[in-house]
Amino acid sequence: LIAEEVAHRNDTRIAKAAREAQFPFQKSVETYDFVFQSTLALRRLGPYLGPELVSEGRCLIFSGRPGRGKTHLAVSIGFRAIQNGFTARFVGAGELIDALGAASRAGRLREATATWVEPHVLIIDEVGYLAHAEDAANVLFGVVDQRYLAKKPMIFTTNKKLREWGKVLHDPDLAEVILDRVLERGAHLVLGGPS
Repeated sequence: LIAEEVAHRNDTRIAKAAREAQFPFQKSVETYDFVFQSTLALRRLGPYLGPELVSEGRCLIFSGRPGRGKTHLAVSIGFRAIQNGFTARFVGAGELIDALGAASRAGRLREATATWVEPHVLIIDEVGYLAHAEDAANVLFGVVDQRYLAKKPMIFTTNKKLREWGKVLHDPDLAEVILDRVLERGAHLVLGGPS
């Protein structure tokens, strides 16, 4: 009975944390087709599937054309972090940048930034998929820098080449600093192959 109660509480915690993460769907690494997507081997994700993702503040950028499974993998890693006892949050890059920009204009950028620094793992989906606001690099830098200083993991997905982030975020110098912070304790994995 005690073991059942402990298992039930853990399942309840995971379900609640997954809802709070606001994933667009629930996926796991086990459901990703590594045979079809042969440009990535499961062993490359090993360092991001255990508690060391959070304890060592590891970051990831998944890039590639649409339909390659970038978001699936990002959500899978976030869900695995929840299973390992941590919190996660998923947000589209456009939504995040727009919210931070609005907070900045209202004089509440510090509080808004703190909201995105709080979760153990932050997933920012589709950098550059839609046009970003002119202040994109400025507002995004605050979140990235504070998470970097706190050694909190970030996972980005993008269909743009990293050298194009300066154009996408409207500030090449700040985009370079953002990428430097993310990749210092992280990796850039390019997904190729068919959609």
